[in-house]
Amino acid sequence: MPRGKWKKCFYAPDPNLPFFYTKTDGRKEPEYYSELAKLIQLIYENIAVVINYSHEDIFIPKSKLPLHFEGQHMDIVYLSRDGNLCFIQFHVIPYRRLPKKYKRLLP
Repeated sequence: MPRGKWKKCFYAPDPNLPFFYTKTDGRKEPEYYSELAKLIQLIYENIAVVINYSHEDIFIPKSKLPLHFEGQHMDIVYLSRDGNLCFIQFHVIPYRRLPKKYKRLLP
């Protein structure tokens, strides 16, 4: 992850309130924030008891679970109903940068 200051700042739609856009940290591309918000919403509603996440500022309550595991920064961490602590490092390749061999697999 590059370090320093970013001039660009994206506003991503909140998955709970689609008319409300929240400010992001501007380090990633807009597609990343959109997909990350959808994934956080899905995990929060269906899988997790408590959740913590970074890069987004949406209306899903954060807990104080650690976002670092084995020296790596994770994007999402949650405690499952079984009591497992789960870490997710999330990456998105926007369609415009997708290699041609993967574009052929799309319908």
